[in-house]
Amino acid sequence: VVAAVARVLADKDADLRRQAVLALARFGPAARSAEDDLKRTAAADADKQVRASAGHALNTTFGTDAKTLIPLMTERLKADPD
Repeated sequence: VVAAVARVLADKDADLRRQAVLALARFGPAARSAEDDLKRTAAADADKQVRASAGHALNTTFGTDAKTLIPLMTERLKADPD
């Protein structure tokens, strides 16, 4: 199921991508297999809300292991400060 939802992250529709990100966040640690897709979305999605939601989903998915995401999040804040 996680892989199917992660595939939606490549959809043209930003609302669908955001819903997919939110669904992955609800899976919590079970969505770790979508790590690369979520990182790519958090770093480069054209829609600001989708990028922000992907960052939240990564935090939810990784919990206390989220410290491994600090470099990615630091780069996002530099590139997208608001």
